[in-house]
Amino acid sequence: CAALVARQCPALRALNLSGCDFVTGEGLRLLATGLIYLEDTSFCRLNRLTDEDIFALVSSRSSTLKQVALSMCDNITTQAAVTLCLQCKLTSLNISSCKGVNAVGLFRQVADQSDREAPLSELTVLNVKNCGEMNDEGLRLLLEPNCCGARNLELLYVGGSKIISYVTEDAKFGEFLPKQQGVGHKVTDAGLAR
Repeated sequence: CAALVARQCPALRALNLSGCDFVTGEGLRLLATGLIYLEDTSFCRLNRLTDEDIFALVSSRSSTLKQVALSMCDNITTQAAVTLCLQCKLTSLNISSCKGVNAVGLFRQVADQSDREAPLSELTVLNVKNCGEMNDEGLRLLLEPNCCGARNLELLYVGGSKIISYVTEDAKFGEFLPKQQGVGHKVTDAGLAR
């Protein structure tokens, strides 16, 4: 089936296989090699997917992937998320409720391993709900230009709440306007004021 889609729809730009319980890494690899324009992927709740499958997807599609949703994929770890962040120019990443992903660890590894300044500068949407405890250090790593540099965020989901970042050309770095109070976890006022 995957080979048929890749062969018959080579111009496909978006693919949503969320909840397709029988999709395996092998099928994903077949799709990735044939869909050369693939930009937007949603593989939520695909518990057969592993880090190796994500590595294979990135190695074949890193130049085109812009939006990736992997929420509730139990076998995906921080390392797969790091690879996505470092190898792709993502505008949207949803890794919420991936049991093996730690958001603060992700931001630390991306900042430490990146060979380019602000590797997440194109990111506008990030969902890391239920990916370990978020804290001020995590926000600092995510936002500072010499770390991840995600200064263009429009939507940021952490903990159990949503934070909306209104960033304009004249806005100062890190100004947040919480849409909801009680961000949860260990984010403090000082962290939000950065």
